[in-house]
Amino acid sequence: MIRDAGGRPILVCAPPIVPLIQGIPGVQAVATGEPLFVGYDAWIDQMSLPRLFGTTLDTVPGASGYLRADPKRSVVWSARLPPGRKIGVAFAGNPRHTADRRRSIPLDLVVPLPEIPGVTFVNLQHAGSARGLGLPDLTRWMTDYAETAALIDNLDLVITVDTSVAHLAGALGKPVWVMLPFAPDWRWLLHRLDSPWYQSAILFRQPAAGDWVSVTGRGDAGISAGRLTSSDGSAHWPPDCSVRSPAVRSCCCCQRWNQASSSRPG
Repeated sequence: MIRDAGGRPILVCAPPIVPLIQGIPGVQAVATGEPLFVGYDAWIDQMSLPRLFGTTLDTVPGASGYLRADPKRSVVWSARLPPGRKIGVAFAGNPRHTADRRRSIPLDLVVPLPEIPGVTFVNLQHAGSARGLGLPDLTRWMTDYAETAALIDNLDLVITVDTSVAHLAGALGKPVWVMLPFAPDWRWLLHRLDSPWYQSAILFRQPAAGDWVSVTGRGDAGISAGRLTSSDGSAHWPPDCSVRSPAVRSCCCCQRWNQASSSRPG
């Protein structure tokens, strides 16, 4: 929006994010701590931009996806991955995160992963947590967010807890199921299955604090009930309303999923 208004935005961000942001036309990315070699007329915190532009939940820009994976990196990742349908999974985040005990799912609730003919699960977790899923550890290639974006670009669906993977998949417009604790981060709001930030996201919420069994059960049932609706072979996996948590009284999850799916090419 700054660019469209005639400005030249310079985004200061963490070093692993710089290669990803550099792919946005008209936006310059600088790693935190590095000197700015160009002058600037104004500085503003990103979290203050919605107030400046008068953004509301109904007018969030770029909800259909505002990031793009590097095509060359995506080709490289395509060669590393098996053929067929692929679902990326991330059930644990950075253990140093202050809320990690609340947002990450205990390993014994997700392993072993269900066996689905024609579907391969792809590991999106890092370091020690990556080795617990029984899937190939891809950490050595996931060196920054541009690489992770290229990996996600090759997937049909992402299933994740509240980590950067959820936000990256949503920003890429990739179908993503986000598994949330009963008291989630404020950005996921309350009492709704969708997200104003990401049209491709569906939220699976704990009906009670600590109840991951219900969340993972609904996820498994949704995958088992999944169907392909795209002529180009892309997978759109609509959750089954019959397994939706009775504690969540929002729009129909299947209707919301179909709306998100219909916006995708093909």
